[in-house]
Amino acid sequence: MTFWIVLGVVIAVAAAMVFAGVGGLVLLGGWDATRAELLPGLARDRAGPAWRLGELVLMWGPLLILAGFAVATGARFVALALAALTAVR
Repeated sequence: MTFWIVLGVVIAVAAAMVFAGVGGLVLLGGWDATRAELLPGLARDRAGPAWRLGELVLMWGPLLILAGFAVATGARFVALALAALTAVR
């Protein structure tokens, strides 16, 4: 019985690391897209300040929400693993 709980905890911690990695990769991809595509395009088009702010908000808003959900899911997996370990006693 204890073996299966420990195995589940290891799997849950691995899943938490995967979700945290996904959140980090989302932010890294957003930064790369902003640096390589969005900012040069805004400079080339001579966009005004409101347009630039709108573009950044419309791009980074969903990315931050997605990264937040990924990190929150990873934290939930860790909480689940800790609860399983405390229930073994």
